[in-house]
Amino acid sequence: MSDNESVGEDTGPQVDYDEIGEDGFKVVEKEIYEAYQKALQQAKLEQEEDAEEEVKLDYDSWEEEPEYSENVMKYVITYGIYSGEVDSENGRNGEGTTWYPNGDIFKGSYVDDGKKDGEGLYIYKSQGKSPQDELIESIAKADKAPARLVQAIEDESWEKAGIIASEIAAKDHKVNVQPEQAALVLQFGPYPFYNGKFMKNEMVGEGLRKYKDGSIYRGEFSANERHGFGKMKYNNGDEYAGDWSNGKKHGEGSYFFKQLNHAKYVGKWENGNIISGEWIMSNGIVYNGNFEDNVPDGEGSFNFGSAQLKGQFYAEKWIPNAK
Repeated sequence: MSDNESVGEDTGPQVDYDEIGEDGFKVVEKEIYEAYQKALQQAKLEQEEDAEEEVKLDYDSWEEEPEYSENVMKYVITYGIYSGEVDSENGRNGEGTTWYPNGDIFKGSYVDDGKKDGEGLYIYKSQGKSPQDELIESIAKADKAPARLVQAIEDESWEKAGIIASEIAAKDHKVNVQPEQAALVLQFGPYPFYNGKFMKNEMVGEGLRKYKDGSIYRGEFSANERHGFGKMKYNNGDEYAGDWSNGKKHGEGSYFFKQLNHAKYVGKWENGNIISGEWIMSNGIVYNGNFEDNVPDGEGSFNFGSAQLKGQFYAEKWIPNAK
């Protein structure tokens, strides 16, 4: 739906609804949007149930003078505000930026009057910041931020900047933040995000996703889910590289356990769980066999390098085969 279609006739006082500000947004729409966001945040702080719906229905609780057209207000709190290219009917088409009613932001390409399509960056502001991401943001913005960090950011040397910020977090704040997570906060901001390809509003193809808990996925997507080959680095340092299906580990893949001195599972996965393959331990011992709920189960064998022991796991207990 285009702006003109949604706004309709103006029933309020004479106001220039088409005036564009320096940032590319319509001035009136931005005023309405900011007033709505302020009221929404206040309602959430007061822990009102269904805060978003309540604020949307109660214009008088946040509307400021002058009183704008109700149609314009409804449009803004339904579709958000937009700055960018439009088609002949004023619909969102081409490169642009949308601030959505829930606070989320999209910067990228649109087709078919508002569908995200092509390369884009979607920022999930509505999910908020994690304490770790907020810390990295504050380190970068500090008045006495180290010169080497400031220089790395100015040079857009994100990997280097992430390492420096991660070291500061650990040394000065006793908080463990993965360097890659810190780098992405400095590059894209402190909120969860997706940066990659869209097709008709859905995440598809190659993309990068940072989750609120600090986990990071690089790989293929389909219908907004991790699907195809991809690598996930979890917030505890564990890593998975392999196949995905509908958001779950599915197919061939390897899982590295950071807390277990990089022991790893290598094998076949199904619906998020390994079902067969190898458990390669940090001491060099290798278990090969079946798994259930991510633990060895059923027939298998242990390879000690110079010897092999066959048997089976039953109720998480190893039972060697009779000689």
